[in-house]
Amino acid sequence: GRGLAMAVSLNWFVNFVVTASFPFFYHSVNPALIYWIFAVSAIGGAMFIYFYVIETKGQSLERIEELTSSEYCPSVA
Repeated sequence: GRGLAMAVSLNWFVNFVVTASFPFFYHSVNPALIYWIFAVSAIGGAMFIYFYVIETKGQSLERIEELTSSEYCPSVA
């Protein structure tokens, strides 16, 4: 639904930003630094997912709804 559309749109946008910014950064700074910046951002994203995204494997839809309610996730309300 809507969440999947948002995820796909964000994925395309981030891919565009990386593709568009790479040539500029490649000629502006040391190429190895560019890869380190992208690696750090990828690691940061993985850490965010590990610490803040709940595990839904094997959970019923009712349980997922319960976990994402405002009682458990105040930022959702």
